[in-house]
Amino acid sequence: MLKNKTVLLLILLVYLISSISAFSQTTIADSLIKQANKADTPDSTKIKLYGDICWEYIASDIQKALNYANKELDLALKTKREADIAQSESDIGNIYNRKSVFDTALIHYYKALEIRARLKQDVKVAGIYTNIATVLMRQSKFEDALKINFKSLKIFEKVGDEGKQAIALGNIGNLYNELEQNKIAEQFFEEIALLSKKNKPDSYGRKHTC
Repeated sequence: MLKNKTVLLLILLVYLISSISAFSQTTIADSLIKQANKADTPDSTKIKLYGDICWEYIASDIQKALNYANKELDLALKTKREADIAQSESDIGNIYNRKSVFDTALIHYYKALEIRARLKQDVKVAGIYTNIATVLMRQSKFEDALKINFKSLKIFEKVGDEGKQAIALGNIGNLYNELEQNKIAEQFFEEIALLSKKNKPDSYGRKHTC
């Protein structure tokens, strides 16, 4: 009897946490939508708001996320804001990656990559490389993903971002494991350990928005 009550309480707790999370997301999204719909909100701000709304919906309502990412892209194109066009293309790529529509995701990622390379946004270029590598990995194209991750690592080393270096090194190590080259994989994991000794524990694992 006690066991049944415990299970019931756990179910109720999970439901409560999920409900609170969903309510919080809806509240944030509604606030952002309200701000975006104001007549006096500048286009540059609207573009960023549409991107933020897309992000709020991406885990709970993928179609709404895509709708707002398309609004983001349309307005960025209309106002000819290249950096925002690249961000919009990346956001759309992220959505199709989540939907496992890989060819479409790559089309948008490569559009973002072309613009960011032209604008010399090195860190954002590295972020797009990471996204592309993720798609390739999900397609089991491990050698292609490996090549792209090395490009990403090179940029993070160039700009001195050791946190992002650690993430890239981890991705490379995991890919070598997938290729059953475990000894090489261990070398990259050891490099992460060396980096972690030089930095605070919370330097790694922070979300990179691309």
